[in-house]
Amino acid sequence: MENKTLLIARDIKKNFYRAGKNSNYFTAVENLDFDLKAGLLTEITGRSGSGKSTLLNMFAGLLTPSQGKIFIDDKDIYSLSEDERSILRNKKIGLIPQGHTALLSLSVLENVLLPYILYNKDTPPVEKATEMLEKVGLASLMNSKPNELSGGELRRLAIARAMLMESDIILADEPTAGLDTQNTIQVLTLLKDAAKKGSAVLLITHEEEAKNFADKIYTMDGGRLN
Repeated sequence: MENKTLLIARDIKKNFYRAGKNSNYFTAVENLDFDLKAGLLTEITGRSGSGKSTLLNMFAGLLTPSQGKIFIDDKDIYSLSEDERSILRNKKIGLIPQGHTALLSLSVLENVLLPYILYNKDTPPVEKATEMLEKVGLASLMNSKPNELSGGELRRLAIARAMLMESDIILADEPTAGLDTQNTIQVLTLLKDAAKKGSAVLLITHEEEAKNFADKIYTMDGGRLN
């Protein structure tokens, strides 16, 4: 049985405009089509600056393509308002962005619960959030503030937060950056397990070990996906 396609991109392209250059724009992502399928961990690798993060941010509804369309649940996500897109992202996408996005005023546990609290009036799933923190090795730090965590611990916090909702689509941008071997394997295993449970997982990575977990591997170079 063929895996269901959960995200569809058609003829998407991204140009960035710049001043003071001979050419007034550069193309970060060349025209491409892409399908992200349930039950698979799809890896995109490539050199820094090749367009990988730009592509992921377009898929996440954070960066409007210069042309083309991206569909989730048969909806062109860039035909939605920003508020509608935020709600869709919260319901459908677990996003692990580059960098550290924790809110410093909240505890580690509160940061993990934040995506749920934003759009739900029900009692927050504290037990489930605690289990996620245990899986990424942060249970002992659940009451700490983000400024007490190392860079690697902040990455693992972001992973726990993205995985809490068991989203249909998981978009992970260099989730193992700054992690040691043991934690890298732990994170890749979590992503693989999510795919096995039916999520469509997209992993942007330079991590050599990731190829042992991926079902599909693409290489991006100069904005082109191969």
